[in-house]
Amino acid sequence: MRAIQVNDRASEDLEIYYNELRDDQIIYLNPTVTMNIEKALEITGGDRLVVVAEIPQPIPVRKI
Repeated sequence: MRAIQVNDRASEDLEIYYNELRDDQIIYLNPTVTMNIEKALEITGGDRLVVVAEIPQPIPVRKI
C-alpha cells in the first residue's frame, strides 16, 4: 500500500496512522472539525501528508 485516505472519524486517528505507517506511505487527509489542517500539520510537520480540501483563498502565483 502506497497511500491511505482518512476522512470523517478516521481522521481523528491521524496521529496513529502517521506513527504506524511506513516512511514511504502517504496519508491523504480530508480535514474535519476535530482534525483541521493546523492540527494535522502539528502532528505530521507536513511530512507524508496531502490535504484534500478547498482553500478559501487561492495561493498567489509567485513570479520570479
